Amino acid sequence: TLPRGPPYVAADNVEWIADSGGARFVCVTKREIAAGEQLCVSYGERSNDDFFLYYAFVPPRNPHDDVVLFDHVDACLEWCANVYFKETSVELRDGEQPSPDALADIEARAAAARRAFDAAAIAARGGRDADSGGLEAARVDREPRLKVLAGMRFDARMLSSIACFFSPPDDDGDGKGGGQLADGAVEAAQMRARARCEEVLLSYPTSLADDLERLLRSELAVCLSMDADGSWDATVGVSAAAGVLETIRLLGVSPTPPELDDVRARIVRALAETQADADSNALTGSERLTLEYRVEKKLVLAQSQ
Repeated sequence: TLPRGPPYVAADNVEWIADSGGARFVCVTKREIAAGEQLCVSYGERSNDDFFLYYAFVPPRNPHDDVVLFDHVDACLEWCANVYFKETSVELRDGEQPSPDALADIEARAAAARRAFDAAAIAARGGRDADSGGLEAARVDREPRLKVLAGMRFDARMLSSIACFFSPPDDDGDGKGGGQLADGAVEAAQMRARARCEEVLLSYPTSLADDLERLLRSELAVCLSMDADGSWDATVGVSAAAGVLETIRLLGVSPTPPELDDVRARIVRALAETQADADSNALTGSERLTLEYRVEKKLVLAQSQ
């Protein structure tokens, strides 16, 4: 069983629906509404990509956020083959090809993994094939990318493919035991998927700690620049950045709490010196939005390691 995502309770009490003619949208309540109660509509269960692109903000700790680990199943299988070669100590020089036996083994594993991918896709469609599955089948087939979701939830198609690829093939070249995975195969697939998360996280040009510190500097810079007389109370600045600090502490990701205290102290000292420091650390609206988006993606990956 995959770990559950973070708790989420929808607070919307209104929804938009199309009228019978389809010519207009109608706002209707989902429950009884008390006099004077605020009406709330949900943006929907979507990743931060949609929020970033269409709404110009990104919800912090969005339980529906995700990160692409592979663009398609072929990329996943190629990654599996490279990992398999490394784990079996098959080192190839540039331009060198694996032995015929090694290639045949990889091809058999890839074929079994692809069948596992197809079976998992059918299961995601509710057991229906692509032609008769309706909207749910269409949704699955429209998304070839393999992702990790917030809360360390991996695409079942990806986990099935990885688990099957690394399970010893049987005499017929199918999966272990004619389609039955070896003991511990799913757990091992999760570990490999986490390793892939680390690879993607390390592929960013900046670290998560760098980005979080940049956000913190921006928060403190805003506090300093808003002070009319040019003076600055460090306590107020730290309070303005408390959300960033608390996020890092709760998640338990790098940097560690003692390092955070040091980061905070260094920023307080730097920004308390001159107004110029605040100006140099300020972010434009688009810069901040982009940085927040990147941080949220990195947090999804960091939580999945």
